[in-house]
Amino acid sequence: MTLVVITRLLLYLGAMVVVGDASLSLGAGARAVKGESARDQLRPIVLCGWMLLLIATTGLLLLQARDMELEATMDSLTMLLSTTWGRGWSMLIIAGFVGASVTLMRLPRVIRTVAAVAVAIALGGLGHAAADDAFPVLARVVDVLHVLAAGAWLGGLTLVAWMQWRCASLRLHQSWLSFSRVATIAAPMVLVSGVLAGWRRLQLAPFNQGASTPDSFAVSFAVAMPSDYGLLLGAKLALIFVMLALGYKHRRRVLKEHAPTWTTVFTELALAVVVLAVTGVLTGTAPPGE
Repeated sequence: MTLVVITRLLLYLGAMVVVGDASLSLGAGARAVKGESARDQLRPIVLCGWMLLLIATTGLLLLQARDMELEATMDSLTMLLSTTWGRGWSMLIIAGFVGASVTLMRLPRVIRTVAAVAVAIALGGLGHAAADDAFPVLARVVDVLHVLAAGAWLGGLTLVAWMQWRCASLRLHQSWLSFSRVATIAAPMVLVSGVLAGWRRLQLAPFNQGASTPDSFAVSFAVAMPSDYGLLLGAKLALIFVMLALGYKHRRRVLKEHAPTWTTVFTELALAVVVLAVTGVLTGTAPPGE
């Protein structure tokens, strides 16, 4: 279980970086910095993100094959990849290979952006959303939006902070301002999409279709929240609220044409890693009633 959670954490870290790279590209946050382009500044960490995603996806695929006690044959691999999760993993591997290749060969960023969106779509079709028969489309759309928003926020913060560290003597206010605009939309979207997804998976009214014993909201909430899934979800939401407060502090400094302090940036990034680790545990925890 611990190995699976660590592998999921690595997958999520890679996904955040590559989606964050796409959001900065669209938001023009990665612009030239005195003779050396921000693209060159960001290439090492973006490439690491793609490689991390590839390695973690392959690792999860092998762990799943081990848990299913599959033999190392082409038929077993074909059977595994024919499942919903297998198709999602295949999409992640293809997107990861494309993204890493584009980064290495310095091909147009638009290809990398498309690959990053494919990563979000693939992740949105994995986990509990893939098993939601009552609201299959809603569950997947919400998860895809959650991944895109989280990547734009957390991945974007990671990349702009990396760029500031690499160019410590330069003032990168325009990059911080561009990221701040994106994060102002993405951060609340993370909260809203996360609450909506959790609401459904806890089978709270009115999204309690398919529950074994549909009850009123009050009864459903009282039963669902003390569960392992409910407690983990509550912990994740609490951490996100703290991160939102730090993000608001960053926003105020950026509007005053100051870069965020390294203390608050590192604190927010550390909390982000904890949130992703909790998400890794949450993904493998059965919601109430399942």
